[in-house]
Amino acid sequence: MRATRFSNSDNTDSRTRVFNALVWNHRISRVRLAEKLGLTRAAVGVVVDDLMARGLVRRNGTEASSGGRRAVILEVDPDAAVAVGASMNDYSWSVVATNLEAEVITRKTVLMRNHSPEAAVDAICEGYAAIAPHLAERFVLPALGIGSPGLVDTHTGTIVQAVDLNWHNIRLGEMVRERLGLEIFMVNRSKVGALAEFWCTRERGAVRDLVFVSIGTGVAAGIIQDGELVLGATSSAGELGHLTVVPNGPVCGCGNRGCLQTVVNEEAILSRARTLQERTAPDEKRFVDALSVVRAADTGNPVARHVVEETAEYLSTALGGMVNLLNPELIILGGPVPDSGTLLLEETRRRIGNHCMHHNLEDLEIRRSSFGGDSSAIGAAVLVIKRATDFFFP
Repeated sequence: MRATRFSNSDNTDSRTRVFNALVWNHRISRVRLAEKLGLTRAAVGVVVDDLMARGLVRRNGTEASSGGRRAVILEVDPDAAVAVGASMNDYSWSVVATNLEAEVITRKTVLMRNHSPEAAVDAICEGYAAIAPHLAERFVLPALGIGSPGLVDTHTGTIVQAVDLNWHNIRLGEMVRERLGLEIFMVNRSKVGALAEFWCTRERGAVRDLVFVSIGTGVAAGIIQDGELVLGATSSAGELGHLTVVPNGPVCGCGNRGCLQTVVNEEAILSRARTLQERTAPDEKRFVDALSVVRAADTGNPVARHVVEETAEYLSTALGGMVNLLNPELIILGGPVPDSGTLLLEETRRRIGNHCMHHNLEDLEIRRSSFGGDSSAIGAAVLVIKRATDFFFP
């Protein structure tokens, strides 16, 4: 894939500010840009002209007239560059290429041959190579966003711990960088899932406080507060899966007992369903995985329904505490488990009021992800889009 840099010149900071404001606001006039950024109209005009000459910004109509000359609307050309993101779902990696509006151009999903870090790197690189022919004539930003499992040191690209995979101190970012020769921006997959839901809307900023909860082999949350992604002191904010919901419950891979992850992840759902099935319906066909349990619950299977309702009770207990602490406007359930059926969402909505202050529910919406299995990969691409000016104006 073609990847070149624009030449450097003066006023890089002003160009970066104007460009990022255009990306965020979608469409805006020079006058409004100047007002938002605290720059003179003349200064904005010079920068905009430069960005247009570079093919990064274009005109898109005019504002409605208020009596004088109608202001020209500006927007970033979404096809001026391509961003690539990758994220792990269960034991596969989704790799997507997006335009500067984070709209998916092409995608590839690659299964890992096993559960090792090396297999993860191979899958990422295979996915990246697979989408390359579709981007041959485009300017591809020379970076890769990664939404990884586990606790992530975002500065070094190291997975400090991924309990569901039994990974510890895996320098995944460095491993991928060595293979692809790209700059790597790496954050936990739930955090970039939250970023996708916050960023990829025509009304960016309409929801300023949201929580994205990913449920699959592991459980974690990405938190947006007042429009900012919350990382925490050691980049580990949002480890909802390790909140205790069953005192003296099952031992978790993190060393504690009764973590949410031990009762709502895929392994836990399947285990409970098979145990209950053996006791109450031994002649029925066995569930093959957790996702089949979630799907069967939607069709009225009594065993599956009981397990999913129980899962919703555990989940709503944890989310109720999060609602009391953070008071979000929106909770989004993403990942393979919520994507596979609707009963979990419905029961979580119904039960959460039993676990939090009712006042905090007044303006709260709970829904499934807008992007299905692409959520975290799109959010990983957004990590690159947010740093696009590093490559446009080095």
